[in-house]
Amino acid sequence: MIKLISEILFFAIAMTILLAWGYIKQQKKNNLLFKKLINNAEIRIIDYLKENETITKHKIEEMIKDTKASLYWSKSKLKIVEPKSISISLINDLVEKKLIERDLKNKYTLAK
Repeated sequence: MIKLISEILFFAIAMTILLAWGYIKQQKKNNLLFKKLINNAEIRIIDYLKENETITKHKIEEMIKDTKASLYWSKSKLKIVEPKSISISLINDLVEKKLIERDLKNKYTLAK
């Protein structure tokens, strides 16, 4: 009898832990998805700058348009549809991280 009660109690504790873990993961999903999308856009810009010397804001907007991100454990996907709304904050983040530098002519180069 005690063995049965301990097995039921163990199963209940295990299910509670799994449900809590899934709930927390679900709450963080949108934030992780957005961070992954921004990271994918940054990688595109940096890869372009490795091959070319400079890039303009307009070219950045063209490049990051239709950038996609997804999480392997979720069906949710995110895509940049309006790059103008995100390009300014993306450029400022890259400058702040010292990955790119702003020229006087509003062009951007890879930081040295």
